[in-house]
Amino acid sequence: MAKLSVQICGLEFLNPILPAAGPPSRNGACCRRLRLARRGLVTKTISVHPAHVPHPCMAEIRGGFLNTELWSELPKEQWIETEYKLAKATGLPVIIGLGYTANQIRELAPW
Repeated sequence: MAKLSVQICGLEFLNPILPAAGPPSRNGACCRRLRLARRGLVTKTISVHPAHVPHPCMAEIRGGFLNTELWSELPKEQWIETEYKLAKATGLPVIIGLGYTANQIRELAPW
């Protein structure tokens, strides 16, 4: 069997194919379910303010679906206090997208 593991910025991934940021990683509980794939986690982007997600926001297309969500609808405080801890407890590398501008990243990174 071929070895697929890779190291990126000091993190070791058993497989270089990661789930995209989006609904499957919308919170810590969902990240825990994704751990079964044994790859790594990419959370929905966390921004300075929770997103307002209009519904419907997804549509089925041939071979997949379209998702028009922008970023996490959860407040940044909830991500740090609860969701990140659940995701980290999976033992998998966790990649978190932060903000959309340099100022937002500066504000969020110290959390």
